[in-house]
Amino acid sequence: MALEIKRRLPDGSFGDPVKPFGGETDKEKIARLEAENANLTFSLLEKDIRLDMIEAVQAEMLLLLLNPEGSQ
Repeated sequence: MALEIKRRLPDGSFGDPVKPFGGETDKEKIARLEAENANLTFSLLEKDIRLDMIEAVQAEMLLLLLNPEGSQ
C-alpha cells in the first residue's frame, strides 16, 4: 500500500493527494487486478473457442479416415 499525503496550500486548505514514496494505492491495485482478471478471462475464453474448433476439425478428419467410401 502506498502512503498518500495532502500538502497544505498557502490558503490553508489541503491540496490533492500525492504519493511521496511511489507505489500504488489499494484502489489502484484493485483496478489493476480487475483489469488483469478481465484480460485473463477473455484470453481463456478465446483459447476455449479455438480448442472447440480444433476438436471439430479433428472429428471431421477422423470421420473421413474411418469412412473413406462415404466421402466420395
